[in-house]
Amino acid sequence: LSIPKSKYYNVTLQRKPFGMTFGTNKGDNDNLYVQAVDEGSAAEQLGIVAGSMVIKFGEEKVQGLGAKKIFKIYKRKYDNVLPLNITFKKPVPDTNANQQE
Repeated sequence: LSIPKSKYYNVTLQRKPFGMTFGTNKGDNDNLYVQAVDEGSAAEQLGIVAGSMVIKFGEEKVQGLGAKKIFKIYKRKYDNVLPLNITFKKPVPDTNANQQE
């Protein structure tokens, strides 16, 4: 019997720079995603994966509010918050990527 792993994960960033870049994902402007994680960064050490969707900053749920709005919320309220707790949704593997029609 295998227990399904959670689709979500939570990290607490203790120091800046975090070493990750936020942006949109193709076809989804309603959410903010991690576009890139710098090698050797705090983000990489905590296991943050490129393609992850931002769900919450601290206890504030931001999923689905729009990428620009979520980034504004981050800049306005959480840019100087340390430690910062962020909940992410793991990226969904693209099962069609290697299949040819």
